[in-house]
Amino acid sequence: MRLSGLRSCSLLLVFAAGLAVPAVAAPSRPKPSLFIEPGAVGHQISVQVPGGARVPLRSAPGLALPGASGWDPAGKAAFVTWNEGADRWFSASRDGGVTWMEARPIDTALRLHAGAIEPGRPMPAVPESLALPFDGRVFLVQFRTLGLPEWRQALSEAGAEIVGFFPSNAHLVRMSKETAQTLAGFDIVERVVPYHPAWRLEGELRAWLDGRNGPDEMRVRVMAFEWGPEGKERIRQAAEIEGARVAAFWPNGHLLELWATRDQLRALAAQDDVMWIDRWTPRETDMDLVRQDSGAAFIETNYGTCGQGVRGEVLDAGFEATHMDFDGILLHGSNTTDSHGTSTYGIVFGNGNRDGDGNAQGTGQLVCSAQGIAADYDFLTDRFAHTQQLKGSPYFASFQSNSWGDALTTAYNSISSELDDIIWRLDIAITQSQSNAGTRSSRPQAWSKNVISVGGIRHFNTLSTADDAWSNGASIGPAADGRIKPDVHYWYDSIYTTTTGNTYTTGFGGTSAATPEVAGVLGLMVQMWSENVWGTNPQGTTVFERQPHASTIKALLINNAQQYTFSGTTSDLTRTHQGWGRPNAQIARARAANSLVVDAGTPLQLGGTATYNLNVAAGTGELKVTMVYPDPPGTTSATLHRINDLSLKVTSPGGTVYHGNNGLNAGNYSTSGGSPNTIDTVENVFISNPVAGTWSIEVRAAEINQDAYLATPQADAVFSLVATGGGGVTQPPVCGNAIRESGEACDGNDLGGQTCQSQGFAGGSLSCNGDCTLNTSGCTACLAAGASCTANSQCCSNSCKGRNGAKTCR
Repeated sequence: MRLSGLRSCSLLLVFAAGLAVPAVAAPSRPKPSLFIEPGAVGHQISVQVPGGARVPLRSAPGLALPGASGWDPAGKAAFVTWNEGADRWFSASRDGGVTWMEARPIDTALRLHAGAIEPGRPMPAVPESLALPFDGRVFLVQFRTLGLPEWRQALSEAGAEIVGFFPSNAHLVRMSKETAQTLAGFDIVERVVPYHPAWRLEGELRAWLDGRNGPDEMRVRVMAFEWGPEGKERIRQAAEIEGARVAAFWPNGHLLELWATRDQLRALAAQDDVMWIDRWTPRETDMDLVRQDSGAAFIETNYGTCGQGVRGEVLDAGFEATHMDFDGILLHGSNTTDSHGTSTYGIVFGNGNRDGDGNAQGTGQLVCSAQGIAADYDFLTDRFAHTQQLKGSPYFASFQSNSWGDALTTAYNSISSELDDIIWRLDIAITQSQSNAGTRSSRPQAWSKNVISVGGIRHFNTLSTADDAWSNGASIGPAADGRIKPDVHYWYDSIYTTTTGNTYTTGFGGTSAATPEVAGVLGLMVQMWSENVWGTNPQGTTVFERQPHASTIKALLINNAQQYTFSGTTSDLTRTHQGWGRPNAQIARARAANSLVVDAGTPLQLGGTATYNLNVAAGTGELKVTMVYPDPPGTTSATLHRINDLSLKVTSPGGTVYHGNNGLNAGNYSTSGGSPNTIDTVENVFISNPVAGTWSIEVRAAEINQDAYLATPQADAVFSLVATGGGGVTQPPVCGNAIRESGEACDGNDLGGQTCQSQGFAGGSLSCNGDCTLNTSGCTACLAAGASCTANSQCCSNSCKGRNGAKTCR
């Protein structure tokens, strides 16, 4: 649509103000009856169920006042609300009012960048030129309670298209004015407000629009509501009609890049396909003892573990592929020579003097890896497609390491969202440097929820940690919405590694060094997993086939990290400087036999709970519980970026309750009490000297606002759990639940990234048998002699053999 001649949609502001709307057909049954009666202390709150009996909901300690109540339009689900001081509480029934959910308080604000706007308060004013056009179709619909599946179904049945989640308890919806008017009359709806173009623009772009300085044309990143080419193509066509130029377009994901003038940008922001627009920025890099400190040397010496069969990619600025330490390097795309990439690759895969040349001091973390992969970001376009290629032949990578990123920011932006989407959809572990600003200014990729963000601590080139310090070096957290970042850290200074000229440097550093250091430990843990160190009985013939899910890898890294002792949020080594610690493969190996692991299993729907027991022996020094859940990409125009909310609760044998992350911002160990964490997708409970006995670990789906586990038809989410310090029972796989768990080659549509080609065939369709083994009957044509293959190839005419990871059919 063109900007000229458009009128803002002032009529629709009536809905936001809560004024009269046409009546909506309601269920025949009356609204639920809420009773608030004086008790011995405060008030007793109950609801009447069919038949006349009352069900108690809560004992409120003080004054309680009734709020809205009602049904969904179909009359299937009901809700009641009440207010205790400034807090709204609610309960809901999803079976016609017979049983009711546990009462809980909820956040009622719409969390815009312009402010947290409570119901009844006016929405922030926007300029006429950035108001929703008269024919605009995108709105925010907020519910009176948490979003239930029945509420979303009611919107869809009314003709609305849900295109995103918005905190709190709201969705971005595309619909006509008439449908918006109808929804505003539903019992379940708090308010319907226009999603103004002003709210779809980052602050710096709005400032550019308001000013006269700066360039006349700006390169921007535009996020479509839809994933894939269709929505982006509509945006591209609209942009070209306005005269804007396409800078970059690829079919996958939500992003495209455009060159636009001020007037063109205003018109683009008003398009019904546009969710968010921010500035494009160029990519930038983040510039011997590590093997001992990380446990890499120990587990090689004592267990022979040094990366055999592990494949991973270092994505960086370019590599000297002919370096004497890089035997067997596999290039993923075109390449330039650059010292930065040469150094980061050497930290992970350099073989030092293992093959008779080089320097032993330059030995990398995965010295025995079957294949190191290198990719130059200068040639990176469609990052989703590039990463997806890592899941198949000839790469079969278990991780990717990144010591670079886009321009520093404190915001969760389109780039942060893109990386969350990639990791969530492709289930691959990715490490990312935080950067080196000494402030919260960080790479936008580091603010992604699903990535493993890596900070840096100065070690002053000694193994002793007594003198270690952050000392205003690396970039730090927390994230803008309060999430704990970085996730982990490693050493920031004086790293001996490879560089261009077929030689070495003694001074590589920054989070550029810390990130591949962490990636190396990650690779060792993947190998240990494939060797059944955690007793999970992984299936397959290669490390790639036997690897855990990405969220489990992240949980293993965090749970087996060494913390620096600290106290308080202003300490030099405080939580948001060091993250959850420095990952250690030796510690992981030692704790593995005394641990409980859930590998992204047990899908939870709204209100669902998974409970595990852990037996802690007397004299145990430390109990550590880590829960990580993969989350869909966050809403860039909001100030809270998790979509779903899974919460961790740990209860001692005596009944003391510890909620995830409570007290851990200011100290090494958890504090009891408090309330569930509603911000982080990583939650920890760390207990020093835990009492002996049976501890209970509970993971609860407090909010499911978007389907995060696409293998099932329900709206649900999965999680990974790692608990060390007690004897637990790792959950056995359940064949037939559409989740590939430890011990299964596949389950339903979850093939674990395997293809016919990975099984040694030329093509065809791979499927899963009912007993959770791979079915290759749909695969066609065995690979011919001389074709590239992997160790698991099933139908080479003789065998799959080769050296340095490059194998061919014989």
